[in-house]
Amino acid sequence: CHIRHGNPKKFRTIKVGKKAAEKHLKHGDLEGPCSDHCETLCDDGNICTLNLCADNGKKCFNPPDESTCPPLSCPPGAYWPFQHGVQDKVGGFDGTLTNELIRVPGKVGKAYQFDTWIGSYIIVGKNQASEDISTLYSDGEFTIVMWVKRETPSEAPPNGWQVLFADWDGNMAIHFNLFDGRMELYT
Repeated sequence: CHIRHGNPKKFRTIKVGKKAAEKHLKHGDLEGPCSDHCETLCDDGNICTLNLCADNGKKCFNPPDESTCPPLSCPPGAYWPFQHGVQDKVGGFDGTLTNELIRVPGKVGKAYQFDTWIGSYIIVGKNQASEDISTLYSDGEFTIVMWVKRETPSEAPPNGWQVLFADWDGNMAIHFNLFDGRMELYT
C-alpha cells in the first residue's frame, strides 16, 4: 500500500519487486493491499466514526458508529477533542493554552499533558456570540465527560489533588485525587 509522501490520506495499492518493496516500507508504505489497512489509513481520530475504505481501498469513508456513540438526545453545549488545539467543535467556546502544555498520545487521538507543578491549564471564556461558558450550566445542572490518565503518586503535587474543571467566579470546582482516584465537587 503506497502512501503519498506528505499526504497520508492519498494512498493506492501498487505492485513492486522485492528490492523496491524494502525501500517503500522504509519510507512508511504498508505491506499488502490498502484495503487491508483501512482501520489505520482512515483513522480520523473520532471514536464516534468507523474507519472504512471506499472505492476498492482507494478512499476513506468515516460514517457514524452508533454502536459506540448513539445519537445524543441532548447534544453537548461544548466539545474539545484536542485533535488540533483547543477549539470547541460545538459551541464556539475556544480555549487558550497556558504554561507549556505538551501534546501526547491520548485515549483517542491526541491529548494534553498538564504539568501540576507549574500550573498549566486551559482557559475558556466567551464564544463568538459573547456568551460566557457558565451559560451552559447556569441552571445548576451539567454533565462533564473526560478521559484522565492519572500520574503516579510520586509525580503528584504534595496534597495529591488536581483541579479538572473550575469556575472560580462561580466558586465551583471538580478536583481529582491522584493518590486514590477520588473525585470531589466543591461549590
